[in-house]
Amino acid sequence: MQLLECDASQRDLWDDFVFSQDRAQYSHLFGWKSVIEEAYGHTCPYLMAVDRDAVLGVLPLSVVKSRLFGSSITSLPFLDTAGVLATREDVRDALVGRASALAAEQRVDYLELRQTEQLAGKFRVDTRKASLTCKLESTVEGMWDALPSERRNRVRKARKAGLQVEIGGAETLPRFFAVWSRNMRDLGSPAHSPEFFRLVLGAFPDSVSVLLVHRGELDIGAAIIVAFKGVLSVPWVSSLRAHFALHPNDELYWEAMKLAQGRGCKLFDFGRSTIDSGNYTYKMRWGAEATPLFWHYRSIEGRTAALVTGERPGISLVVEAWKRMPIALCNWLGPLVRKSLTS
Repeated sequence: MQLLECDASQRDLWDDFVFSQDRAQYSHLFGWKSVIEEAYGHTCPYLMAVDRDAVLGVLPLSVVKSRLFGSSITSLPFLDTAGVLATREDVRDALVGRASALAAEQRVDYLELRQTEQLAGKFRVDTRKASLTCKLESTVEGMWDALPSERRNRVRKARKAGLQVEIGGAETLPRFFAVWSRNMRDLGSPAHSPEFFRLVLGAFPDSVSVLLVHRGELDIGAAIIVAFKGVLSVPWVSSLRAHFALHPNDELYWEAMKLAQGRGCKLFDFGRSTIDSGNYTYKMRWGAEATPLFWHYRSIEGRTAALVTGERPGISLVVEAWKRMPIALCNWLGPLVRKSLTS
């Protein structure tokens, strides 16, 4: 068995393996390497285990260095999951071992692997976040009947208020970003750059789309959706708080579920949420099932792993200050801060 560090020439070999694995996530696809490298300038070592011509495992990594927030090698920043994907336990251990060695070579504080299952070994494991998914019925009527009555009522109210949903591509990104970035400011969280989302759509043109909720000419909700192996995921979604009474999120999620069903998807992924948060409770009210995510942290050479963002002293003061900043300033500063974070 050999461990290789892959470049673009091995993209097809990498992705063929990913598509062959039941545990694979869209975040394992090779295209995220160019997205993260080009958007934020991070180095992304993509490790592959091979035996002659057979791929046995992959581990996508990104080196994130920050004086403010600590440094890490993470699989992968900005996404819910990724981590090691292997056919055998010894292959998995070899890839994790090489990732730990890279972390030491890069002199980062910690290695972070975002898994859908728990790994063996000496890790601090954070299970406070969960993936929320809902099985899709074979017909739109069956899906509607399966919704809790409260969700159906809210979708009806959104329709009566004149809300409509449209689907688009890169040409609709400015409209998506106008909604998403304002909501991120209202949450006190730095936004990605518009370039990040442009790169995402460019890397996955056949599987990534934009959804927009509008009332007349006014956009009040937006999402980016990703289709992968029978699952439609919504990793980035927002609605404007001033219009929450019109239930734009309910209309958006319902139309996204219909779109997933129409594309033959069997599972709808609402994205990650912190367990027992308001966002988590909202998604559970759609009839979603929660599956814990296992975010693994390993300190490197005695360094102290950086605290999870929400644990850092004074973070609540920073969040409140961010909420009060002008949106133009937030959109300028946001990518500069986001580059240093992994969440």
